[in-house]
Amino acid sequence: MNDTTRSDSTNRELDIEVDAIVASYESDFRSGKAGDLSAYLPERVEVRQRAAARLVEADLELRFSGKSIGVGELDSYLSRFPEIQEKPVLVELIGLIKALAAAHQQPFPKAEFCRRFPEIRDEIEAFEAPVIPGFEMLGRLGRGAMGVVYKARHIALDRVIAVKTMRAGADATLEEVARFQAEAKAVAALSHPNIVQIYESGTHGKLAWFALEYCDGGTLAEFLRTHRVPPAQAAELIEALARAVHAAHTRGIVHRDLKPGNILLVGARQSLLTTDQLKIADFGLAKKIGSDSDQTRTGAVLGTPSYMAPEQAAGKPSAVGPLADVYALGAILYELLTGEPPFHGETTLETLDKLRSLDPVPPRRRNGRIPRDLETICLKCLEKAPGRRYGSALELADDLRRMRELRPIVAKPAGLGTRTVKWLRRHPAWAAVGVFLPVLALATGVAWLGFHLAGEQKKQTDSAKQVARTKDESLETEKTKTDLEKQRVKEQKDLTRREQYFRTIAQCDIEAQRGNRTRLLALLNQCPKDLRGWEWFRLRALAESRAVTIGSSLHFASISADAKAVLSGKRESISAFDADGKATAFIAENGMEHTAAAFDRAGKKIAIGVALPARERRQAPMHLLALIYDNSSGAMHANKAFLHRADAPFHTQIERVRAVAVSPDGRWLAVGGQYGNAGTLQIWDIRTEKLAAVLPVAHHFGLTALAFSPDGERIATAGGDGFFRICQWDGRDLQRGNRVDVKSGKSEDRERIEIRPDKKPILITGRGDDAKLLSVSQPTPIQAIEFSPDGNALLTSGQAGLLKLWNASDGKLIRQFHGHVGDVTAADFNSDGAKIASGSSDGTIRLWDTATGGSLSSFLAHSKSVLALRFAAGDQEIASVGEDGALRNWRTAQSEQLAGHRGPVTSAVFRPDGDEIISHSTPHGFKHWSTVTGKQIRSINYEQVAYEAQAVRFDFPCSRFVVQDGTTRATVRDAANAKVLFVLEGHSSPITAIVQTVSGDRIVTGDQSGIIKIWSGADGQLLDTLEQLPTAIRALAISADGKRIVSGGDDHAVRLWNCAERKVERVLTMPGVGAICVALSQDNQLVCAGGKDGKLKLWDLKRNDDGKLLEGHLGDIHAIAFSPDGSRLISGSSDAKVKVWDTFTGLEALTLHGHTGAVLTVAFSPDGKRALSAGQDEVIRI
Repeated sequence: MNDTTRSDSTNRELDIEVDAIVASYESDFRSGKAGDLSAYLPERVEVRQRAAARLVEADLELRFSGKSIGVGELDSYLSRFPEIQEKPVLVELIGLIKALAAAHQQPFPKAEFCRRFPEIRDEIEAFEAPVIPGFEMLGRLGRGAMGVVYKARHIALDRVIAVKTMRAGADATLEEVARFQAEAKAVAALSHPNIVQIYESGTHGKLAWFALEYCDGGTLAEFLRTHRVPPAQAAELIEALARAVHAAHTRGIVHRDLKPGNILLVGARQSLLTTDQLKIADFGLAKKIGSDSDQTRTGAVLGTPSYMAPEQAAGKPSAVGPLADVYALGAILYELLTGEPPFHGETTLETLDKLRSLDPVPPRRRNGRIPRDLETICLKCLEKAPGRRYGSALELADDLRRMRELRPIVAKPAGLGTRTVKWLRRHPAWAAVGVFLPVLALATGVAWLGFHLAGEQKKQTDSAKQVARTKDESLETEKTKTDLEKQRVKEQKDLTRREQYFRTIAQCDIEAQRGNRTRLLALLNQCPKDLRGWEWFRLRALAESRAVTIGSSLHFASISADAKAVLSGKRESISAFDADGKATAFIAENGMEHTAAAFDRAGKKIAIGVALPARERRQAPMHLLALIYDNSSGAMHANKAFLHRADAPFHTQIERVRAVAVSPDGRWLAVGGQYGNAGTLQIWDIRTEKLAAVLPVAHHFGLTALAFSPDGERIATAGGDGFFRICQWDGRDLQRGNRVDVKSGKSEDRERIEIRPDKKPILITGRGDDAKLLSVSQPTPIQAIEFSPDGNALLTSGQAGLLKLWNASDGKLIRQFHGHVGDVTAADFNSDGAKIASGSSDGTIRLWDTATGGSLSSFLAHSKSVLALRFAAGDQEIASVGEDGALRNWRTAQSEQLAGHRGPVTSAVFRPDGDEIISHSTPHGFKHWSTVTGKQIRSINYEQVAYEAQAVRFDFPCSRFVVQDGTTRATVRDAANAKVLFVLEGHSSPITAIVQTVSGDRIVTGDQSGIIKIWSGADGQLLDTLEQLPTAIRALAISADGKRIVSGGDDHAVRLWNCAERKVERVLTMPGVGAICVALSQDNQLVCAGGKDGKLKLWDLKRNDDGKLLEGHLGDIHAIAFSPDGSRLISGSSDAKVKVWDTFTGLEALTLHGHTGAVLTVAFSPDGKRALSAGQDEVIRI
């Protein structure tokens, strides 16, 4: 090895060590544990110089994100770290400040920096992103030890991409250039949907670069900071990654640095990741299998310690092969399952030491919800010896597939012998003792043999007699042991069945969210009938959708307003169907191309837009634009034809119809289309078949969508130029409305039409010197437009997830709906306008809350684009038609929503019959709802009462309620009129918790000083005061008979009280920061508590154990409740999630999404078949 190579390898080792230091600081900063930067600097001079610069860069990015950074901030770093005062380092730091300012749209004080550092003025003046011909740099995405990644636009293709350049630029060493070029070659050799794709590479001057696929969703590491991944989903994601890694291995590429930070995500982040969102990136450490040209000398440790295999940590590059990537996949799976990597220390050396000397803690010890088979697979990947891992990434993927399909897996858990050998290897001193002790025992036995021979003979005789006397007792004891073993085996078998059931349910939940009905039903049918609980019946209801094939490769579709009639269209023909998919008519007009279709309001007439071949259109004196078909008699026939004169002014003509609509009264037909690039609107009188009005050049790039308002007095049009307008129509005059840009929301009221020399009309905006050609350089075509049922709002949908709600009076934006990844191709309001359904080009349908913009549910409805959709069956279903030719009906009632509160809903309960709900909102009052109709029955406004309720508790009949108002007293009020019945007075410190029995005959209060008082619910008389506790009372629960109370506080203890004996029966240990909510099951056998750390603790009082820890929430637990039979537990959290748990195993049964704020109250219905949740988003979900 020559001196240059040795120097390059040394530099690379230093970079690896510095990377680990920076990663440790960034992790501590995000978790709030970071100390002073100087504490992270090592003593070694050569490492300290590199680390200082990198740490300051990291601190600048973390601490000043979104803020302006000036000379003063940089000077504070320079005074503390002399290592960064060298000119190259200083230039790079100021360059970073400039990049951060650009990324966050903050000013960069260039002049200030030039005055402060005149010696590098030229470098500061030249600061900007690298210039690479053919690309427009849009901003910096990130940087590493070697490379800087920029977001850029490929100018020729008009496509957003990522460009990676050498960090060192022209100063890069030969090894750095070679490694950079090796990464480009490695990625270019691979083609897999889960590996980031490279488009091109090259050099500009001395700067090497390559262009990559742009991934807009961040990294898996960033996702895991705020999300938990269910075990079933984790298995599916790792299977996809393993198949991608196997594809790389088959091309001879080993990644060597697989970790969550090198897995990019595509698309908007949601709580549920899909396999097609994952992209493996950063092949900077990759090497060719069997290659001798690896540029790392022996002893150099490459990779990230928490995810690298032991042979990689040993610094033996030649020993690092495909099985090192298998180990890394296992480490990523471990983190998905437990929330942290298998090995992690305070320093890099500590992490490497743990990696070499310890076995990973079995995942199920950290998360009891993990299936045993998945734990076995994970631990097999993490074996120290490569030969004990899976033989390839493909074998790992196949075993994960077996587990997900509930088939036996190949991997087997480590046996006792294997575990013993591993233990002795880690403890060699004990292994030596194990050899010495048998020799010592043998010598001692021989020495004492003769001495004790006589005595032993006598003992044997006595022992025989004793055996005879106790024979019957021994047999009885053996029988007891056998019975206990049988019971243990039975319990273990039952536990295994339940674990498998909940694994299946978790997969069902994933399939339900994807809309995969066939797979969902198959999985549900696999579930044992005796284990089917609340979650099974809920998922079964979601699977109740109907599907029928009405064609294939459709071009357009339409559904009548009542969803009882459907059209499917191709260019050469149109077919009509009823709601069940039964064909009712077939239309095929010879020589015509069908381009659009629409029903009238009654669904009896059908308007169809047509286009004649170009030659016939040029020769004919009249142009046929549309036909009206009458379907009222069941035999469809054309009875109206609309023809436009060929010699009419060409800017009023339409040569290709793109949208049609019939007015609500059936009198008028609106036809929109294009002539050249101009989009024109024509209004026809259906009775006379005469043209009534024309709106020329309404849009550029054609008129793509139109809709009549419910009263028929307005027409909304939309175009390929990304604008919409609302025109007034009184039956005689068509007034040209203002154009509104869907991107910016800006309205343009000054425009005129000009005719170009080529006789093509164009639209000019402005007056006089301000006049300009309509800007259409980057249009966002609108594909659908719809009025709300009351006509007050307008919905537009189009490319790149566009879905916006506008005020139909002034064209102002009301809100935007975020969530679709593909183009939004269809949308509809429900009957009262409270909900919106939208369909996308990726086949998904989403249900939205109109008032809040929140997503209620989403599902994969079609394998291709959604062409049309309507609410149906009294808004209980959505009918949709896709390009795949399927007509589907989907149930919308994934959750009913009750809206009407004007503040956070702090309490909600079912009444005894389950048909009504009482809910309370602070400070405005309570509402009474019908669960049958979903309508409000009555409301009492608390603004008339002079107090602010902090907590409200209803009795089970919901005839009265208790109010905690933050003072030392509580009031009991009549639910009919909120009048005070009596006051509970006697506490000397503020009341912090309150509860009452379901019958209302006992009320319990707890205060800040730790005192609990019991009151009569009949008249408010004080019945008892319990022993004072050393902590504030934060939560209370009481049994139905009032004999037991559960209390929780800040001292990590949950106490079970015997009210008759006035003492604590049992103290249960609560982890974390104590309990802020508690619950007691109806049979008084189960207790649960929730804390601020997102954890729940569940105790079975029949067992004398430490209970089960339930983990999965990411925020404070505000509410918990048991089902009537005690088999399920429901919890609500500040993470806006509701989770349902199995109380027997402690496993998560289901996660319910939809809330947009903290969940403050949850409850089961009296029959246990329904559940409700409510909270800060002011809505109740059933």
